[in-house]
Amino acid sequence: MKNDYKNSIEMESIAGSVSEESIPESSLPPYTEFDKPAEPCSVFKFTIKSDLPYIFVGIVCCALEAGVGPLQTVLMGKIFDTLAKHMKGTLENKFMAEIGKYCGMSLGLVFLGFCTDFFSNIAFIYYGDRQLLRLSRKIKDTFVKYKSMAWYDHNQGVQGSLNVAFRNIEDIQGACCSAIAFAIKDVLTIAISMGVAMYHSWSLTLVIMAGLPIIVLVAMGVAPRLQRHFRDYKGVITDASVMIDWSMSGLQHVKLSNGEKKQMSILQYQMHLATICYMKFTTWSAAQQAFMQVLALIMFVQGFWFGAKQVQIGNLTAGAVMTCFFSAMAVTSHIASITGQMMSIMKAMVSAGLVNQLINSAKPSKVDVRQYPEKCDGNIIFNGVTFAYPTRPGVPVLKNVKLEFKQGQTTFVVGQSGSGKSTISNLLLQVYDSYDGEIRVDGFETRGVSTRWLYESINVVRQSTALFETSIRENIQLGRGAEWKSATEHDIDKACQFALLSSTICDLPLGLDTKTTNLSGGQRQRVALARAYVRNSPVLIMDESLSALDIVFRELMVEAIRKWRKNKTTIVVTHELSQIQSGDYVYLMRDGEVVQSGLRKDIENVGYFKELREQGQTKEADKEAPPVNEIGDFDQNMIRNTYIPMKTTRGVRKWVDVKPPPQRDVLDRKRKPVGYFEFSKLVLKTIPNKPLFYSGLLLSFLLGAANPAFGWTISQVISQIMPNGESDSSLNKTLVKWSLIVIGIALLQGALAFLHTYTLERAANGWAVFLRKSSFKTVVTREMSWFSRAVDSDHDTPDIGPFHFDRNSSGITELIINETEELRSAVTTFFSAVISIFTICVVGFIWSLVQGWKLTLVSFSIFPGFLLTSQLYAYVSSVWEMGLRERIVRVQSLIHECVTGVSEVRILNLENYFEHKYIKLEDAVLKYAKMRAFLVSITYASHQMFTPLLQVIILWVGMKLINDGEYTMEKLMGVMVILIQAMTTAAGALETIPQMSKGMNVTKTLFALMDEGRAETSEDGGTECPDLHGEIVFRGVDFSYQSRKEAPVLNNFSMKVASQEAVVIVGPSGSGKSTITNLLTKLYPYRRGIVSIGRHDIRDIDTAYLRQRLAVVTQSAAFYNGSITSNLTYGCAADPEEIERVCKLVGIHDFIMSLSDGYNTVIGNETGSGTALLSGGQSQRLSIARALLRKPQILILDECTSALDNASAKVVHELILKLKKMRKVTMIVITHSHELMKLGDRVLVLGAHGEGVVEQGPYKELISHRGPLYTLVNGGICH
Repeated sequence: MKNDYKNSIEMESIAGSVSEESIPESSLPPYTEFDKPAEPCSVFKFTIKSDLPYIFVGIVCCALEAGVGPLQTVLMGKIFDTLAKHMKGTLENKFMAEIGKYCGMSLGLVFLGFCTDFFSNIAFIYYGDRQLLRLSRKIKDTFVKYKSMAWYDHNQGVQGSLNVAFRNIEDIQGACCSAIAFAIKDVLTIAISMGVAMYHSWSLTLVIMAGLPIIVLVAMGVAPRLQRHFRDYKGVITDASVMIDWSMSGLQHVKLSNGEKKQMSILQYQMHLATICYMKFTTWSAAQQAFMQVLALIMFVQGFWFGAKQVQIGNLTAGAVMTCFFSAMAVTSHIASITGQMMSIMKAMVSAGLVNQLINSAKPSKVDVRQYPEKCDGNIIFNGVTFAYPTRPGVPVLKNVKLEFKQGQTTFVVGQSGSGKSTISNLLLQVYDSYDGEIRVDGFETRGVSTRWLYESINVVRQSTALFETSIRENIQLGRGAEWKSATEHDIDKACQFALLSSTICDLPLGLDTKTTNLSGGQRQRVALARAYVRNSPVLIMDESLSALDIVFRELMVEAIRKWRKNKTTIVVTHELSQIQSGDYVYLMRDGEVVQSGLRKDIENVGYFKELREQGQTKEADKEAPPVNEIGDFDQNMIRNTYIPMKTTRGVRKWVDVKPPPQRDVLDRKRKPVGYFEFSKLVLKTIPNKPLFYSGLLLSFLLGAANPAFGWTISQVISQIMPNGESDSSLNKTLVKWSLIVIGIALLQGALAFLHTYTLERAANGWAVFLRKSSFKTVVTREMSWFSRAVDSDHDTPDIGPFHFDRNSSGITELIINETEELRSAVTTFFSAVISIFTICVVGFIWSLVQGWKLTLVSFSIFPGFLLTSQLYAYVSSVWEMGLRERIVRVQSLIHECVTGVSEVRILNLENYFEHKYIKLEDAVLKYAKMRAFLVSITYASHQMFTPLLQVIILWVGMKLINDGEYTMEKLMGVMVILIQAMTTAAGALETIPQMSKGMNVTKTLFALMDEGRAETSEDGGTECPDLHGEIVFRGVDFSYQSRKEAPVLNNFSMKVASQEAVVIVGPSGSGKSTITNLLTKLYPYRRGIVSIGRHDIRDIDTAYLRQRLAVVTQSAAFYNGSITSNLTYGCAADPEEIERVCKLVGIHDFIMSLSDGYNTVIGNETGSGTALLSGGQSQRLSIARALLRKPQILILDECTSALDNASAKVVHELILKLKKMRKVTMIVITHSHELMKLGDRVLVLGAHGEGVVEQGPYKELISHRGPLYTLVNGGICH
């Protein structure tokens, strides 16, 4: 962003209590600077050939429609010429016949206007919807097809940027649907009206339009400022979107760190910056529109003055003056209309520039002409490879590495965290190609072969491999990539048998149709393995892909993988030496170099291998546990014994009569749109700055009242043109008087217009900011169960209010940031329109009634039809806009899913799969969009024809009354101008109300969301602040997750942990180990039983107090985009010396100091998973350091060593022993690690399927009993 913007921001006072120092430096990423102004044609940049028919029809109809108004003006001039002749007595009895002829022609033009209005709108609305879908597709392709994986590794805020891109696309859609169409009509109407005016009197036209160059110059001068301030605003909003997306993605970390208030303060500061930018934009916009309005109104004075003189001297007829006048009036009114439309178009231009920049940042690659070998045998060679990540170019991750993975063999790569072992797969798949040396696959240099061939030949299963938001069945089938449907039921059965999923699926009510979002971490990892089994690629790389499995499943999976991958190239990246057999080939890496290699049996007692083995993490080092072979053949039969064919699974489901919940399409739910009265009540009740808002409403009233006054004074000026026998001097005095009055009212209207726009926009912006902050506060303070409610549940719908949104990070960010953009215009336009309509109709009706009641009553006879069509248009627009929005949300959700799992999409060749899903959603949107365009257009055209129809009725009835001697010319003009102006203004105001339907629906949804937030949750209860060194007790606890109510995780569960005791909790995946943490930290409420600490029910303990003294280290580390120091001190305070001491304690200090910026090095991204800068082990050690800095009384380590190598794990083991000896902290260690089990005072063994604690006691004692723990450790089943 430009320096002058930054300097101006620094000069502003910070709103509320938020200071710039209180905001983490990472919360405000660098703004993008745009030096070039938006191109005028940028909105059409994405138009394609198939759009041209719609644009052609739209422009032709706009041209025809633009001609209707000027032709009406010509006919009006003819009518006034006829009236002038009648007043001179030259027409005799032909007056009404002539008037009837011209009025009949005008009625024909009204019908023509209806047809052209209908067809132009239907063309442009559908064109706009096509643009939205096309740009959504381009965004999808940019992120999924063209952005490199290296870009993903080193860019923050991807999901937040995606949400902002969607908002920009909606700006473009809005401009294409309406603003551009109206602007084209305005431009053509101006051109035609100018031509008509010039034809009748070029001199009078030039006098009237003398101020037009000034208007154009002002518009050109203000436009760059408007664009700059709007770009600044977009930059701040993008930052806010990224922050909210991270907060939602890492919400568990935010809550456990008591970071809710910090995130809310960041948003408050960002909203303050956004307000500064937006109000600068609003101020310039309001000033521009007010100035143009004043100048346009004053132009009438000079025109009539000159016109009256020309009539006096006989150079022009009254009809010619009236034609020029009304043509010029049309020109000025359409210029004013263009200024309003240009605001939308200018926003769309800025948005189009941003979207274009995003799309151009990753151009489609040229046709891949690199080699595409016929097959892959699996011979892989790394020869002298040296590589450094772009973020650390001076620190090589790999140094002259030489590796050979032979065809058909299983090779292990072992090393400490940060040794470079995981980088191997990234280079092999050409995620990065900027390395020295060469990498060959079957003799082909990887930089010279097709990337698609590499993806088809090599499959990678990582520790956090993504699953897609569909069923288990389909996720497994997707292993076949583009041919996913070729995976038969038999193939799926075999994959489930291989991945030990059969019994798990049998226990799920929906079986294979269960959504993967409802699975535990270990279950998800096994689904990923089943998917890899179906894929069966020539080369398989397993990068810590068994880390989330308990010991029994891990041992069984290793054996299953060996049998499956026999005679196929397999690379296992791990820190678990226990998985390596004596005949396996091993590469050992340290600090980016291969320090030892060979068969295990040859190297295990020498060198680095011996050093790692002696660090004590391997299972074979355990002297108390007998070797696995003492169990006989049990482990080898285990896979067969746990296999339950899918037919059996389906049979069980049929026998117990388990029926899947009915799938209800959210698009079929009938949602009632928000009514205007309900919306008004919500705004009036909650808008923060009520005095400012009511001042804006008062100004709206005064502005509305000024319209009839201006219309009446103009009518007095017009009436002086008609021959009335008045002397020249008297006429001049009358013209001067009324001209000065017109100028005074024009200046007053301009001032009122500026103040009205500014005050309402400021009040509306304050309200939008209030709703953003309040809704974010509501969401960030909700208990975790709120986010996991089942979408397909009949009794627990996730929909809140009339506007549907997904309860995930992208859906919530979309609601809070993107959708709330509609709120400002909903407030300003709706209330301004309502008050204007009321004022104009009441004041105008009374004024015209006083002037001439007969003509007024006749005119108001069509008012019911006018109101009926306006309400019908409002209803149709609201309902069909809501339906379109819901379908667009599904398209955007699919794109979010693709971007989240982009690595798997590419490796598994799923581009066509998602393209097929996208096309189905796209076709549904287009089909709906066609019907929407038709219905909205026909109701809009019906509503629009009433204003010209009123003009025809007024002219015919008025002339009849003059002919009958009941009205004078002054009386007719006084009534006609006021009524036409009132109807035109009211019609324009009513047009804007339906466009606010989306904002109204979003408003109702936000308030429903905040109403939920007022309901007390499990986190709100509790005021006690006791010492937490007491005994931890679970007694008779029942719990099931919201999304799986029918599958209890804990059933009458009981356990105890003594004060300052170190307890290890083990058990199979899905047994509820992590659930214990969730309940103890009050992340989830339990249904029955008691959880207490020191005899204090945790429901009575203050939640913030509890979490401040309780630290949790989870399996997946969460970091936001900030320095290492700010991440370590998130939720706590610590001085640099304390931070350094703790980092040395966990063995991460030396690595941090090796970075160029040390503790100020920026890490983290929008998903909270870190960047390529940190390995999994390094991230985990930082998480442990962060937990220790909190100085907890209770420390929970949930699989904290799963991603650590032997050396790093040993540091953690020593740390646990130190904490255990100090007896100052109660420790709960949840693990699958054999070594960690031996460190605890007691081991609690949990059974599967909610059985609870099946065994407990000291480790040695339990092993000697050969019970469940013994079975679990050595590869049996824990019953």
